[in-house]
Amino acid sequence: MTTDAPWRSARLDAIGTVITGSTPPTGVRSNYGRQHLFVSPADLGRSKYVRSTAKMLSAKGFGRSRRVPAGATLFVCIGSTIGKIGMADRELTTNQQINSVIPNAAVDAEYLYYASSTLSTLVREQAGEQAVPLVNKSQFSEFEILLPSLPEQRVIAGALADSDDLIATLERLIAKKQAIKQGIMQQLLTGKTRLPGFTGRWDEVALGESGAITGGGVDKTRNPTETAVVLLNYMDVYRAEFIDQGTATMHVTASAPKMAKCSVKAGDVFFTPTSETPDDIARSAVADADLPGVVYSYHLVRWRPGPGWDPSYLGYAFSTESFRAQASTLAAGSGTRYVVSMPGFRSLVVPKPAIDEQRAIGATLREVSIEINALNARLSKAQAVKTGMMQQLLTGRTRLPVNDVVAA
Repeated sequence: MTTDAPWRSARLDAIGTVITGSTPPTGVRSNYGRQHLFVSPADLGRSKYVRSTAKMLSAKGFGRSRRVPAGATLFVCIGSTIGKIGMADRELTTNQQINSVIPNAAVDAEYLYYASSTLSTLVREQAGEQAVPLVNKSQFSEFEILLPSLPEQRVIAGALADSDDLIATLERLIAKKQAIKQGIMQQLLTGKTRLPGFTGRWDEVALGESGAITGGGVDKTRNPTETAVVLLNYMDVYRAEFIDQGTATMHVTASAPKMAKCSVKAGDVFFTPTSETPDDIARSAVADADLPGVVYSYHLVRWRPGPGWDPSYLGYAFSTESFRAQASTLAAGSGTRYVVSMPGFRSLVVPKPAIDEQRAIGATLREVSIEINALNARLSKAQAVKTGMMQQLLTGRTRLPVNDVVAA
């Protein structure tokens, strides 16, 4: 049956007990145990429950902390991640940056978790522009959520939990496929495992000996006397394996000579020459086709390979542990920013099988990437559907039927 029962607005401290966490005494913290979760904001992620990386307290430390029961909603009210939420799936304790709401009998615990997510923007706004964003316990307790009847709360929470389950299943599947892909890459790209029919010797080739390394890309500026172009940026390369017409989105201008010098052609490999850490430098992506009207940024280095290279193979060849170690070793910096010089890039060595084996390796890995990309698209759609459901269900714009079993 459907329900037409009106919803009411209720303060958090009227529908549950609000408590602020505390950090265990120094003596206790120096001897963490293995029994009880101690949760900080870093342990709350995109998923509903606390991450498994949370620290554990000994029984002594737990006994001296403010305990939060299973079913409580956890809400970050201090710091840069203010507004982040989670749910306790067991008895635990939190640090002082987290307020917990322990629901009373009139409130479904899962509904409270989902309804609390609607407060995230409000909490961030109330925190203001302070050096350390903060909403104190009194302010937090006064925030209100919309509350339908308990049976309707359960139906809404069940629908959103089903959506969360689908998202979690997709995330686990993607993580599994990515791990498999990483294993395949480490085998095929190092020659430890050969695809059927290939036995030829591999060469080791320095980039500077097998193509042209160039920098000096285009600035992020607009000049009315120049031609409008699209700029391939650092993060475009950092996030991608392959670059197509839709990868770059920033619009700038460039002179005709600069456009010619900084063009993007099929098979071009782009590297990130700087990073905050040495082990994250020289990330790469490969142009899948000629991209007219696209130029690369001055924050990138381009390698235009000579003959005998397969673009699909090159999309993965620079992701091996051995290549990453080379780049990391060459990175020079002061501790806040590291850079690989142009001579350094020219000296980097990459394995070069025969072109037919490159094509076979590239095709194999691209099949796995296509599968992962399809799963990511499904995940994005599922997340968008959940967002839409929350906007409808948690405001009462859309009402779900409450059957007799649930109502009872």
